[in-house]
Amino acid sequence: MMYNETVVRKSSTGKNGFAAVQSPAKEKTMAELLSPAGNMEKLKAAFLYGADAVYCAGKAFGMRQAADNFETEELYEAVRYAHALEKKLYLTLNTLPGWREYDQLEQFLYDLKGCPLDGMIIADPGVLMLAKKLLPEVPVHISTQAG
Repeated sequence: MMYNETVVRKSSTGKNGFAAVQSPAKEKTMAELLSPAGNMEKLKAAFLYGADAVYCAGKAFGMRQAADNFETEELYEAVRYAHALEKKLYLTLNTLPGWREYDQLEQFLYDLKGCPLDGMIIADPGVLMLAKKLLPEVPVHISTQAG
């Protein structure tokens, strides 16, 4: 979809000394409709009702702890399902883990090597550093939980 952006420039010939000038056509970007998905059933429902992408967490390191959340193997399945529909899946890692949890986090991220995630939503700088070390190809988005 294309549109023309109108640029206003000062001119002695236009109304009130200004003239509208059309700039070259630009590609219009659309917003992405993002929905939470606490389990596979909710992920499928989100896509059925029009979500472009979902965000979900593993069994740990996500703020939505009341949700069922996904085992590591289920995340692989969820990504395959999303991509089959040409949709996206973002993994949330938006908790602020204590130092005692970093070994578990490192193993979780290591187990996701090869999982074609579309992005990670991260709140903590330490988690960000570890995620970029282990999954450098996965884009990172900063969580609103980061403050």
